[in-house]
Amino acid sequence: MRIIFFFSCLVLAISAFTQRRLTAEERAAILNQHNMYKRKVANGQQEARDGKLPTAADMRAYEYDVSIEDLAFEWASNCVWKHSSDHGGENIYAVSGEDNVTAIAISSVDSWFSEVKGFNVSNVADFEVDPNVVTGHFTQVIWGKSYRLGCAIAHCSSIENLSSGFDNGYFAVCNYEDRGNYISWPVYTSGDICSKCPDGTTCEDSLCVLPLESTTASVQSTTEEYSVQSTTEEYPVQSTTEEYSTQSTTEEGSGEEGGVTGTTVGPDNVKIF
Repeated sequence: MRIIFFFSCLVLAISAFTQRRLTAEERAAILNQHNMYKRKVANGQQEARDGKLPTAADMRAYEYDVSIEDLAFEWASNCVWKHSSDHGGENIYAVSGEDNVTAIAISSVDSWFSEVKGFNVSNVADFEVDPNVVTGHFTQVIWGKSYRLGCAIAHCSSIENLSSGFDNGYFAVCNYEDRGNYISWPVYTSGDICSKCPDGTTCEDSLCVLPLESTTASVQSTTEEYSVQSTTEEYPVQSTTEEYSTQSTTEEGSGEEGGVTGTTVGPDNVKIF
């Protein structure tokens, strides 16, 4: 694993490429994987860096939102390894050597959640950014008040800011509402399972669920195709101690993740990048 620091100004030149939306199967896979991990945490079954995470009193189940997917699709189609600036909570992931989009959907969530091994139990009640350990993807995945998500996975001839090893690879983006990772806020409320579910929700398999939701339901969709026009723009990218990216390699290919961090308290502060 290595840390990648971004600096200078980069010129973005993206070739035209045909992209498509996720299918119903792919949407359901990424939704169910998120809720599986939320449920595991809510049940007190997950080990963290220094002990087992406490059970959750108010862990919201995710539902899939196609309007949020629209934002993720717009950004993923750029094939640029960086976070957007105005799409709420966001996790990104890049991979090469894998062509099964359902498998990529699942592995992206697995990768984000794997950061739990560096997360301190004390930060459940008081979220903070550790400049030495990346955990922001994990905390966004399981953020208690986040309950809507939408994702996109773009097939990219190349991914700006990444090496040629990611050429002909895939760039995954998930956006979340309500966004997570607010400094000094609780990641979720510890307590008896579902004991503090918000008004209008009911407890279903340890998660707080809106009426008529099912945390394992398939999501209806179409498989429309969209052509992405080439553009050339300048994007200033500045390194800071709170901007992270981690890379790993496997025999099948390589995977890369991008960080979601925060700096100040308050709902008007977007903590992305």
